[in-house]
Amino acid sequence: MGNTDKRNLLDIAEQMLSKYPLCDQCLGRQFAWLSTDTSNRERGRSIKLLLSMQADEQIKSGDREGGLKILTELAGNGSFGPAGTLIKKNGIDPPSTKGCHLCLLEERSVFGRTSEIAERIIESTKNIEFATFLIGCIPVPTLAEREEELRALFSLLRGEPLKSDFNRELGKQVQKALGKEADFEHSDIVIVYNMIRDTLDIQINPIFVYGRYRKLVRGIPQSRWDCTACGGRGCESCGGTGRRYPDSIAEYVGIPVQSLAQGAGFKFHGAGREDIDALMLGSGRPFVV
Repeated sequence: MGNTDKRNLLDIAEQMLSKYPLCDQCLGRQFAWLSTDTSNRERGRSIKLLLSMQADEQIKSGDREGGLKILTELAGNGSFGPAGTLIKKNGIDPPSTKGCHLCLLEERSVFGRTSEIAERIIESTKNIEFATFLIGCIPVPTLAEREEELRALFSLLRGEPLKSDFNRELGKQVQKALGKEADFEHSDIVIVYNMIRDTLDIQINPIFVYGRYRKLVRGIPQSRWDCTACGGRGCESCGGTGRRYPDSIAEYVGIPVQSLAQGAGFKFHGAGREDIDALMLGSGRPFVV
């Protein structure tokens, strides 16, 4: 947090809440790199609880004005129920709660939408065969800018972006509902939620098939060989086929694989090449599709 190592974390949080309405999730996210085995929501609520305890202690120690100031910030900008209860006990009506400055989109928190989005993901992927997934999102620029401004104002360097926080929370719900694992390196599918358009984009990552082929007859090229006269467009020289040879090893292997995988296309890679008139015997030549 820049020079905040010498500042009290609770003082920083109180200053933030005095200026901006922040939900538990977004307050906790500003300190995401501090401590472990917890969530940003728990971090934020814990900070608010400690602030309310501190404020209650101030009131009971004679600093009624200072304590009520903090409780009012917690009840209004922090939407923290216990603070409102303490204010009532002191004979004052608590302020109305406010929407979070960092995650409110069209009068609703983006984190409050994760259950509905997870249900849409489950419905959209029910006909896709996959074992692992990865969640991504396209955040609203305005929300990202607000968070950057807040962190610059309070010199905060221990937080994480809203994007990462949202991806993790949505991913947890999808993982629990589907019983499938999130994979951050080589996932079978990538699901991207667009916060701006409220849309889902499902990207199916390539399937790799390894094998070996044997060529027992001559005259078949390894890859598609287009007509050199027309470049594959079709001409008199090739009889309008666009091909110099009608078939290839790549197509004999790749087309059935594409069909089985219900893919949109394929790429064939053989380990080395052989002349068109050569045979490939023995254990065959390794390939990847």
